Amino acid sequence: MASCSNTKFDVFLSFREDTRYTFTSHLHAALCRRKIKTFIDYDLRKGDEISPALEKTIEDSCLSIIILSQNYACLTWCLNELVKILECKKAKGQIIFPVFYHVLPSHVRKQTGRYGEAFAKHEKCFKKTKADMVSSWRAALTQVANFSGWDIKEHEGPESEFIEKIVKDVLKKFKHMPSGDHFDGFVGMSSRVDKVDSLLCIGTEDFRITGIWGMAGVGKTTIARVIFDRINNQFESCCFLANIREESAKLGLNNLLVKLLSEILGDPNPTIDAFTLNRLCRKKVLIVLDDVDNAQHLKHLVGDGR
Repeated sequence: MASCSNTKFDVFLSFREDTRYTFTSHLHAALCRRKIKTFIDYDLRKGDEISPALEKTIEDSCLSIIILSQNYACLTWCLNELVKILECKKAKGQIIFPVFYHVLPSHVRKQTGRYGEAFAKHEKCFKKTKADMVSSWRAALTQVANFSGWDIKEHEGPESEFIEKIVKDVLKKFKHMPSGDHFDGFVGMSSRVDKVDSLLCIGTEDFRITGIWGMAGVGKTTIARVIFDRINNQFESCCFLANIREESAKLGLNNLLVKLLSEILGDPNPTIDAFTLNRLCRKKVLIVLDDVDNAQHLKHLVGDGR
């Protein structure tokens, strides 16, 4: 399985305009909330060819989600985009997940139903000029319909639950990919990161505080930053507060607490009161406090876990 360490985006979304402001926008927001860097093209698509810039974006993505809606095959732009994605899978090992959004996988695979109607028009328009291209579109749809993915008609319940399932499955896929961490110049850093990672017990429901202690210059901040970057997408919200000792002296602990709450809750001006703290207790969060040398700093910013 290919590593995603050198890709610009975690996920590329391929979709038709009929889901742009509904399912696709909600999926994009859910992926971004989990810190999954996701590309979505909100430009109106004109013409048949995809731009070189968009081709490069597809190449620079680790995983593509193809939202196969009823009208996906009507637009030649989408079909060319799909062909490009499949080329990246073959050349670079890109991961592909189809979403069958109110369309039967068999209709996609065999180009029947609404997909058959779309291809009847394509055959008529391109029979003399681009017959080979139409054949490549058919082959691409047949191939993608055979991949493991998600079918909304098999899901019973709100669409939000269906989207959450997709996000969880994407996170699982990334979790089992080869690590892209590099520690050039740091002897033994990888083993230290793995050791701290094992102490966190990600997936448990309890409150956990883990400290990294040592003399200056041994790489404590580096370890914390690597672990934060590695696991932050497994939490609803996260915050990395750097240079606590220096920042608390300049700003005061209350201002640091406001900054922390703002990042965790997505509120630019949070108040420090019981309601705000109750909101915080309802979220699964990851907080990293860097360069703490005073127990009062820790107590003021994260409390005792109760």
